[in-house]
Amino acid sequence: MSILTGQTLFNQKDLNNRADLLSLANTFLSDAEQLFGPRTSGHTLVECWYHDDGPEIFYPESGGIAIRLSSDSKGDPRQIIYQLAHEVVHCISPLGGGLHANVLEEGLAVYFSVITVRKYGLSIKPKMKSYIQALSIVEPYLTKHSSFIKIVRQQEPYICKITKDLLLNLGIDICEQDAISLSEKFDRFE
Repeated sequence: MSILTGQTLFNQKDLNNRADLLSLANTFLSDAEQLFGPRTSGHTLVECWYHDDGPEIFYPESGGIAIRLSSDSKGDPRQIIYQLAHEVVHCISPLGGGLHANVLEEGLAVYFSVITVRKYGLSIKPKMKSYIQALSIVEPYLTKHSSFIKIVRQQEPYICKITKDLLLNLGIDICEQDAISLSEKFDRFE
């Protein structure tokens, strides 16, 4: 299977190459920045590879951030794209492991994963209820106000620090319960 990104063609073999996988991650990161605003300074994406502990981001060195994809995704372009697109959203405003993602950040990550997979003519949906729920809360606001996250990040650049009050004061007709839910710490559940 081939994946066309810009002018570069990534085939199945290339997705097993660290440099090409990192290049694809950077392409996705650039796309995510177009939707959700620029990265915060302080961390550079330095590595992307498969690991039994993935998918996740981690901090291998000072100022560096890396993405681990699940070992099970290796050889499955649909899962690779989905996981990679999800994790790059966490690279937009990382805090170095100090704070955990909120529901807003996970909802954005799932949303970006789904649209990125779709961009390549593939289809995949989240399986865990907690990710489905995060997506169901954030997606209607992205559909109606595509730039709301860019606007709120001008006030608070770190997505995991965005509060209910910041969301309510955006003027996007967000209901209070959704603002509360989006600003809460994300907890994974089946």
